[in-house]
Amino acid sequence: MRRGAFLLPGLLLLTEVAAAGSTSPGNPGTSAPHPRPAPEPRPVAIESPAALTRFFAALQALEAARTRGEPGQLVRILHFGDSHVAADWWGNAVRRRLQARYGDAGPGYVMPGRAWKYFHHERALAPRANWQTLGLGRGETGGFWGLSGVALAPRPGAAEAAVIAEVTDYEVQVGLRDGEACLEVRVDGAPVFEGWVGDDWAVPAPGDGPLEVEVVPVDEPGTARPVVGSCRRLVFLRNVSPLPPGSHVLAVDNGCGGTPLVLGMDLRTGAGGVLLDTLGLNGGELERLDRFDPAVRRALLAHASPQLIIISYGANDMTASGFTRAGYTEAARGILAGLRADAPGAAILVTGPTDRSHRRKGPRRELVRTNEPLIVAALRDAALASGCSFWDAREAMGGEGSIDTWRRKGLAGRDLVHLSEAGYVRLGELLSDALLDANRQWQAAHPSRPAGETTP
Repeated sequence: MRRGAFLLPGLLLLTEVAAAGSTSPGNPGTSAPHPRPAPEPRPVAIESPAALTRFFAALQALEAARTRGEPGQLVRILHFGDSHVAADWWGNAVRRRLQARYGDAGPGYVMPGRAWKYFHHERALAPRANWQTLGLGRGETGGFWGLSGVALAPRPGAAEAAVIAEVTDYEVQVGLRDGEACLEVRVDGAPVFEGWVGDDWAVPAPGDGPLEVEVVPVDEPGTARPVVGSCRRLVFLRNVSPLPPGSHVLAVDNGCGGTPLVLGMDLRTGAGGVLLDTLGLNGGELERLDRFDPAVRRALLAHASPQLIIISYGANDMTASGFTRAGYTEAARGILAGLRADAPGAAILVTGPTDRSHRRKGPRRELVRTNEPLIVAALRDAALASGCSFWDAREAMGGEGSIDTWRRKGLAGRDLVHLSEAGYVRLGELLSDALLDANRQWQAAHPSRPAGETTP
């Protein structure tokens, strides 16, 4: 709610009290003040839930497949955002709730090698590898990055880039900037692939080795490249046979030479169910979604084939210079249109930013106070005008000023921006409650039909 929204009701209340001549025990003839209740978390419904039809239909098909005993069907959610998303506590609360209901398909997309200092994933550990991190967080544009917005480039003598997690199936995603590169993939220290991949490399048929390799060109037709045969490629290396149950170390190295870019690993349990990929970066702003190389982003989204994309930005945009609601709305609409074009099979849910403030009084706090409701309104306008859904995270926290209440209850940090682990879990519960409630309503209106039954 905007600050000004409190003024008129307040004036009317004072006028009514004075006219009634009410009194208080300590001061006859005057009214007793009634402090405004502290903002509390509350259920907030998803706006325009019909825009999530593709996602709800995918959940319905997944549940029907599980009922029939058909394994392996997946529903994938990509959650893009800033540090609130990068922490993975928020996303993991949603992941845990949906996987408990529809099946645990695994940790999902994870960057190996601890690509940034504060990397955290609830279901995977990434030891530091000292590879060079390229990507959105460094202000670069048009880069060859993974869906998380970063890529790892090898340094001489650096350790392998690894992930430790409980998985049975995995996929290593690699980018080739110069047409080819040499790399090694190891599982629990044992090599499962070593060699060159690139323009002239013959892809083995499934079953010819421990890994199946898929090479995808990403340059647009007719794109001029500086060197003949240097057309860029995406390489996906995935296991053919499932790993034994338990924790495994999955590693990529370039010990044989070359300059591969590690874009991420997709980690799965081998079971059907839900995957939720947290694709957040500290300091992330909405416009960073437009800094991807367009052809690379399109190819990666097509490969991921998500049924739902969640967009959670806005907290860092509140202090941007020259901010206007109209300009932000227009930019958001353009970005959402691009995502819809690149991932036509996905529903899109935009979440408004969480409530925030500033520890010190002054211009920065007032700037946040002024811009926060404008950004919420701009994101809502852009989402609904673009055929997407919207969920107001600030309203779910309790509305304006709720960050102070959450801080007093140990649900937010001292910076009055970030939440604590318990706070992010609560936020994830609020979002997953809203998603599941909207899904229940959709399922009730669209009951599934038994296999083989057709619409009359």
